[in-house]
Amino acid sequence: MLTIESKEEKSGWFTNKFQLVALTDKSKSYVIESKDISENTKINYVKLYTNKLDKVGSIQEIPSMNIAEVSVTYKKEDKTPFYDVLEKDKTDFNMKKIALKKTENNGWIYCEK
Repeated sequence: MLTIESKEEKSGWFTNKFQLVALTDKSKSYVIESKDISENTKINYVKLYTNKLDKVGSIQEIPSMNIAEVSVTYKKEDKTPFYDVLEKDKTDFNMKKIALKKTENNGWIYCEK
């Protein structure tokens, strides 16, 4: 999935040591987004797992604003090979609060906070 190469660059009295990490062709299917940040540097965002809604917890409605805050639990599924290396939270579940907005025609819809 990855190739890692040690590099050294000398500049006067200083030597910069770093690791060059590159994705192999096998890992390309897990890339979600790529950004070029300089001429020689690219950032790749890779998929670690899929969140599947497990349960809905508390719902706190705020009628004056036509919104509700909902506590939800997601189960981590379809873990990729990058999960073990990059995921810091190894639990099988994520807890999150989401916001819903009440509309006249479409009922409750998800909205970004």
